[in-house]
Amino acid sequence: MKLKHNILLIIVGLFFWTCDDFLDNSPEGQVIPTTVADLRNILIDPLYDFGVSIPIVMSDDIYYPDYDEILRQLTSGTELYNIRAYRWEDQLFQNEESDLDWRNSYTEIFMANYVLSKIDHAELGVDTEQEQGKIKGWALMRRAHAYFSLVNLYGKHYNPSTSNTDLGVPIVLKPDPLQDPIPRSTVAEVYQLIEDDLEGALEILPDFPEQFPSLNYRPSKVSGYALLARIELYKGNWEAARMAAQQSYDMIMADSRVGLIPLSDHNGDPDLWPKTSWFNHKEVLWVKEGAAKGLFSSQELWFLSDDLLNDMDPEDTRLTLFSFEGTAPNGSVGRVPHHTRFVYSTTPIRITAPNVPDVFLMLAETNARLDDLEAAESFLNGLRSVRIPNYVHNDSTNKEELLLEIIKERRIEHMYNGLRWFDIKRLNNEGFNISISHDIITSEGTETITLPAGDDRFVIQIPGKIISDFQPDLEQND
Repeated sequence: MKLKHNILLIIVGLFFWTCDDFLDNSPEGQVIPTTVADLRNILIDPLYDFGVSIPIVMSDDIYYPDYDEILRQLTSGTELYNIRAYRWEDQLFQNEESDLDWRNSYTEIFMANYVLSKIDHAELGVDTEQEQGKIKGWALMRRAHAYFSLVNLYGKHYNPSTSNTDLGVPIVLKPDPLQDPIPRSTVAEVYQLIEDDLEGALEILPDFPEQFPSLNYRPSKVSGYALLARIELYKGNWEAARMAAQQSYDMIMADSRVGLIPLSDHNGDPDLWPKTSWFNHKEVLWVKEGAAKGLFSSQELWFLSDDLLNDMDPEDTRLTLFSFEGTAPNGSVGRVPHHTRFVYSTTPIRITAPNVPDVFLMLAETNARLDDLEAAESFLNGLRSVRIPNYVHNDSTNKEELLLEIIKERRIEHMYNGLRWFDIKRLNNEGFNISISHDIITSEGTETITLPAGDDRFVIQIPGKIISDFQPDLEQND
C-alpha cells in the first residue's frame, strides 16, 4: 500500500531508530511497548531534551566576526542553514536539508502521542496507577512545549485580534503515519491545545520529579506552572501569567533543593557553574537545551554582539559564566559563548525551558505591567543580586523605564538560548519596533544587513522538503 503524504512520515523512522533499547530487546528487531515501564522509557530518553536552535543565529545576540571563515567551514559541511539564517534568507532549508527544530519537535510530538494513545490501558506491572498518571503528564507537557516552539517559529506571534486566522502549524494528535494529510491550524488553535495539555498535565504531575534535582529532565508541577506562565506571557494575559509564575515561585521558595545559586557559590567561575551537566543543577526546573548547531565556540567563530554586551554591567558575572574572551581566525577579539554542557561538548548550549531565573523575570515583568512596581523591583533585584557583585538597585517610579530594564535583563539572562528571537516578535507585536542588524565581515570590508520590525521573515518558512516530499498541499508562509 502506498503511504499517504503527511508530515509524520519523515519522523516515524527516526522514532523507531532512536528506540534502541526496545529494538535490542526483541529477537525479531521489534517490540510493541505494552507496560507503563515501556512507555516511561520512551519519554525519559535525554536525546529529546531539545529546545530550539535556529533563532539563536537569527537574533541580535551574536554575530560572525570572520564571515570568510564561517563560509569556508559551513559550506563544506551540513550546516548551511546557519548562513542562511544569519542572513534571514526566505528559505533556510533547501533540497534534502533537514530542519532540526521542525524534526525534533514533531519527533517529540510523535512520541508523546504514542504514549498518550497507550498509557490509559498499559499494564501496570510493578508500577502504580499514580506512576501511570505521571507518565501521562510527562507526555502532555512534552507535547505542549514542542508545539510552543513550533508555533513561535513557523507562525506569527499570538495576537488576540488575528490569532483565529493567522496560520500556525499542523496539529498532530495521533501516532499514525497513514492518517490523511493535516492542514495548518491557526495560532489560536495551537495555543489552545498547549493550554489544554498543560492543564491536564498539572492535574497529575508531582510537585517535583523524584530524586530532584538529579532527575530534572522529567517534567513536574514546578516546571509546568513556569511553562504555563510563559504561554500566558506570550499571549499578553498578564494576570494569568503572574498567577502561574507565582505558583511555581512559591514551590521554589518552599524547597531548598531548588532556587537561585548565591553569588558566593559561583562568583562568575564557569568551572563551578554552568560548565557542568545541567542535571542536578539548582536553577534548572526542566532540562530543555537550545544549541546553535554547527557553531563551535571552541573555534571562536562567533561572538556575542556589542549591543548585548553594552547592556551588561562590567562586573556582571554572566560575562564569564556564559562567555570568554577569544580571537577569531581573522584576528578579531570578542566575547565567545562558552560550550557549557559537558567538558567534551564544543557547541554552546543553554536551557530554553523556563528555569528559576525565568520565573523571577516573568514575575518582574507581569507585576510591572499590572502596576505593582514594588513587587516588580523586588524580583528584578532578587535576580541581579546573585549575578552582579556589590549590586545596588535604584528603584524606579516610572513603569515604562522599569519595563525596559526587565526586558533588558531577560535578554542578558537568556543570551544565545533562542528566546530573544521570540521576545522580539512579541515585543514588536506591542509596537516596540525592534529591528536586527548583522554585520557581514569579510577581508574586503563590512556589509551591514537589517531585518526591519514587522518583516515577514520573522516567521520562518516551513522546510521545503516537508512540502515537496511529504505534503504538497501544506500552505507556506509568505
